[in-house]
Formats: sequence, C-alpha cells, structure tokens
Amino acid sequence: MIVVDAKGLTREVNVAALRLFNYNIEGVVGQSWAEMFLHTEERSAAQSRIGASLRAAEAGIGSFRIETVAIGAMGMEFPAELAVSWLAAPGLEGWFCLQVRDISEVKARQSDLERNLRDVADRAEAHETRFFQARKKLAESETRLHESEELFRKVFQSAPVFVAIVRLADEAFVEVNEKFTEWSGWTRQDAVGRTTMDLKLWVEDAERAKFLADLRNQGSIRHRECLMRTRSGQKDILLISAERVSWHDQPHAISAGLIITSLKRAETELRAALEREQDLQRIKSEFVNLVSHEFRTPLGVILSSCEILDHYFERLTTSQRQDHLRDIANATRGMTRLMDEVLFLGKADSGRLKLNATELDLVEFFRTLANELAGATGHRCPVILKKGRGRFRVPADPTLLRHILANLVSNAIKYSPKGSPVQLRLNRRADEVVFEIQDQGIGIPASEIARLFEPFSRASNVGERPGSGLGLVIVKRCAAMHGGTISLESDVGRGTLARVSLPLGPPPGVSKGS
Repeated sequence: MIVVDAKGLTREVNVAALRLFNYNIEGVVGQSWAEMFLHTEERSAAQSRIGASLRAAEAGIGSFRIETVAIGAMGMEFPAELAVSWLAAPGLEGWFCLQVRDISEVKARQSDLERNLRDVADRAEAHETRFFQARKKLAESETRLHESEELFRKVFQSAPVFVAIVRLADEAFVEVNEKFTEWSGWTRQDAVGRTTMDLKLWVEDAERAKFLADLRNQGSIRHRECLMRTRSGQKDILLISAERVSWHDQPHAISAGLIITSLKRAETELRAALEREQDLQRIKSEFVNLVSHEFRTPLGVILSSCEILDHYFERLTTSQRQDHLRDIANATRGMTRLMDEVLFLGKADSGRLKLNATELDLVEFFRTLANELAGATGHRCPVILKKGRGRFRVPADPTLLRHILANLVSNAIKYSPKGSPVQLRLNRRADEVVFEIQDQGIGIPASEIARLFEPFSRASNVGERPGSGLGLVIVKRCAAMHGGTISLESDVGRGTLARVSLPLGPPPGVSKGS
C-alpha cells in the first residue's frame, strides 16, 4: 500500500510495498510516486487517468484499477495492478491510496491462455480436442486465481497479531482474524456485528472513547498501549495501531494489536531490579563510609595503646598497662561487633539464616541477658525487669532473640544519661507475648523513626555516640523470622519505647512438633 498526496509525493508505504519494490522507507517518502514506482513509458498515462478520476469523482471520493508496468530498485520491472482509492478526509483533498499487486503470474497465465485460444481458433476444425483442453486450462487458471485469493485470506487470518476491522458509523466489528478470537475468547460469529462495548473489551470506557476520538480526528494511531479485557475477564496490555480507511464507501477502522503483557511485566521487573541494584550500590557506598569511619577510631586506639606499651612499658604502672590493654580489647570488640552485624545481615539477605526454635523461659532468658548487658556496659544504667502475670514459655530461636534484646537494651543504655534506669517489661496478650524496652534517653525525632529500619541509617541527634545504623535492621529481621513485629515510640529529650511482639505459637515454617 502507498499513500500519495495531492502533489504526487509519496507520504506513507507499508512493509509489503517496501519488500515488493526492494526499497527502504528513507529513500521513498517525499519522492514522486510515479518516478519511483512506474516505468518511464507508463507514467504519463497513469497520472492522466488518476487526474481524470479526481475531476469526475463526487467530493473527491472514488476508486478504480489500472494495469501498468512497475519498476523497483535496480531497474527491476514487472506488470502490476494499481487499485486507486481516494482518501475522503478533511485536509487530504487530492490524496489517494494505491494498493499495488504484482500480476506477473496472472499476466503470464493470460498470455498462455490467449496463445492457446489463438491456436484453437486457427485449428478449430482439425483440433477440437485441443480446444476443449484449452478451456480446461482456463478453468484451472481461474481455480488457481481463486486459490491465490484464498491464500491472501489465510495470510490475514494467520497473522501473528490480532487484526480487526470496525465500521465507524456504529462501531461494530465487520471482520476479525483468528489471533483476535484466540486472544479475546470471542468467536468470529460472536464478534461480527457487535461493538467493543457489547463485548466489554475495554477496561476503561474513557480510554476507549479517547482512542476512537483520536482515530476520527487524526486518521491513524500508532503503537498505543491499551488495557483490554478478554471474555474470561483477564486483563492484558495491548500495543495497538489503527488506521481509518474507506471501505464500500463507508468509513472504517482497521487495527492491529500485539499482546505485550509479559513484556510490560518484564519491564517492571527489570526496573525493580535496577532500583534494587541502585539501592545495593548505595548501601555498599554507605558501608564503605561506615567502615572507614567506625574502624578508624578503634584502630587509632589500638595503635596508640600498642605504641605506648611498646615504648613506655617499663615506666607504666600495672594499672596503666591494664587500662591500655582494656582499651585495645574494647576497640577490638567494637570492630568485631560491627563485622558480626554486617555478616549477620549478609547471611539474612542471602537466605542462609535459619530459624532454630526451641522452648524458652523468657523470664530467665531476659534476666540473664539483662545482667550480662549491664555488666558489659560497666553498669552505666540499671536494667530493671518487670513481668506480667502468667507463664512466659514460647518457641523461639535463642540466638535471634539475643540479637533482638542485645541491640535494643544496648541502644537504651547508650542513649540514656548515666544512672537512669532502663525498664524491660514482659507481658502476655491473647495470642502473643510483648516485651518493651523503655529508656529516658535523648529520644528520636518522629519524622526519622521509619528511616531507622533502613541499613546504616541513624537519627540526626546521636552526636558523637558510636554506632553502625544496623541494630534496628537486625532486630526487625529477627522479629520477622519469628512472625513478630517491632515498633518505636519516642519523644525527643524524654526517651524511647521499643515494643516487640512475638506469637505464642510456633514461628512461620515451624510445626508444633518441631
């Protein structure tokens, strides 16, 4: 198909035309159609015939066929049939559409037939048998012509994209191909004579109305993503192109659609993967900065203490030596703790962290751990355990539960004034156990609480207090593996309440008999 404007310049060609004439689209659009596609001796006659048709047609609407000699790239010649249709649309006066058909085979058949008929006429009396054979060949030629038309119909039906023709006057389908029926679930008998509204193909009526309005106003639509619905209710994203055409002197629309639901899903997944990769790069960068910052101070302490012990060992008192050794040990423990936290998160992210639940007495577990943490912090703040009524035996992983308590209680002590109490409250509800850690420390700005559960995030008011920004992330992961939750309530300058809820039943993936 070739669309030509009033100046005789090529404006549109389809893929089939480019293939037939062996041109590329850049070398065709904007060129004289007659000079590009017609033999020199045929141009004048074809242009005269088209001009006469335009003058004779009513309101510029009409169609007819021309047999001519076409010429393609590299001087290739072949007989062709041109079906000329005038485009009846505002702004397209004098424009017409050429449907080009290579009739080399038909012309060859006609030549054979004419030659046979002449032979029969010359020898009619003597060769009556051959006359009937010629008639038989004519019938066979007509059969082959019909077969060719059937072949083109099958090409239409077997196209890998759905193709549909809609009459714009009433928006009813007049033809659909097999791909359309395969996708939609509607048979051809169901679809022909009914509208897209009857079949409920569009998910959004507003999108349907805009599509038809744009087609009527613009004449064509290219590669528009539309949300459509099948007979069974399945929603798919289709990439649709449509063209307004005149058929049987009535405006129609022919549209072709490609189902791209899986492609859009893959695009979404790819975009999500890219965002995850960007987040990972950000976390890596923050981790490098953290390690650089958090390791520099303890390494400096270790190096300084080692140099003092190396140069002034004999002059130092036993107490001074022990102080330097204690500084080395504390700095080493701090770096070890940071690496343990990073390795723990890496193990959790890779799926290698497993839940090993066992029946625990939470009161005894909490009491023992609270004493250990109070001693590890030099009894900076007293840790007071308060429990409600009832027994507190639950299935839990002692290692993960230790991570939860150790991080929350250590944070409460670190951010509280020296000597202020830290309360560890233990209570039962209908189907869960809840423990709360309440401090009287610096508190957390309300707008920053949610962000603290992201890796390497710390509150803006922590000052020079050391920390990795991983503690609450670890707590949340450990609670989630138990099927539990964590929440924070805080008031700047008055303290923070950390609340962890764990189910009384077995954690996810753990049976009662485990």
